[in-house]
Amino acid sequence: MKTKGQTIPSLLLIAGILLFGGLMQTRADTVATTTVYTGAIAGGYLGTVTLSAAIFDASSGLPTGAGTAVHFSLRQPGAGQPELQGCSGTVDASGHASCSLQIQQPAGTYAIVATELGDEHYMSSSASASFTVSADSTSLAYTGPSLIGNGLPLTVAAQLTDRFTGTPISGEVISFSLGAQGCSGTTDGTGVASCTIASVSQPLGPASITASFAGNGYYPANSTTSSVVVFSPYTAQIQQPINPDGTSVFNVRRGVVPVKFTLTQNGVATCALPPATIAVTRTAGGTTGAIDEAVYTGPADSGSNFRIDSCQYVFNLSASALGVGTYRIDILINGQLVGSASFQLK
Repeated sequence: MKTKGQTIPSLLLIAGILLFGGLMQTRADTVATTTVYTGAIAGGYLGTVTLSAAIFDASSGLPTGAGTAVHFSLRQPGAGQPELQGCSGTVDASGHASCSLQIQQPAGTYAIVATELGDEHYMSSSASASFTVSADSTSLAYTGPSLIGNGLPLTVAAQLTDRFTGTPISGEVISFSLGAQGCSGTTDGTGVASCTIASVSQPLGPASITASFAGNGYYPANSTTSSVVVFSPYTAQIQQPINPDGTSVFNVRRGVVPVKFTLTQNGVATCALPPATIAVTRTAGGTTGAIDEAVYTGPADSGSNFRIDSCQYVFNLSASALGVGTYRIDILINGQLVGSASFQLK
């Protein structure tokens, strides 16, 4: 007859054998899997891609793993790299799992690692593939004025947006060029950058403004060119003693001929007179052509520069130095003709 002390060890031994057998049976029932990556291997910054994988029974080669999770991890190439971003999907009855991922990384080469996480029925397995991120396309539109007043400040602007989503892109520098002049600004929350050219100095007529974005790892370089017209906003009107119809005749021995102009800006009289210069041309009598400023300047003059007095441009021409003839006088602002008049010396 067995004692109580002998019975307990016997029961424990039997229980241990049964537990070990159960564990061995569970391990034998766990299916080894093979993961094959089948998803996208390239995408653009801010683009959405589908990452997918197929799970197979490592022994039979048949699809398996239904109901288990597969995690997709985007990371730098090389072993042991941390995940940059990722997503997960569930294996369906055909052995496939997928998820969507919006790319948030700059252009470059990365790795996609697909890991079947396994459970009590399936062993974990993984696969990797190279993944290329390209810079996102942009749209750049000039939004500044197309009519540009010469000699005036010019504020230019452009908007930078994501070409695919239309989302404004902020914090990027846009450079503007008008001939040899230019400026730059940084895009705000609406994707708009603006800056001001202090004083436009360009030939009159058709011209172009270029807005340029240098690009970076997220967005490629972009530029746009827009046609504009440079015009003179100023018109100068001759004042007495010179008649506007060209009929004035002065004695060559009178000493000086006062040349006076008033100015309008966009058709409105103004006393905000920018610097202006005079040019004198003999059109008849003696040798015709442009007259050197050294010939006609007087003590009150400063080279070919007009003085500004009482809301007028004033220049005293030395009549005796010019001599007999017919003369045309031109007034120029920023090198552009804004007015003229004619008179005779006899």
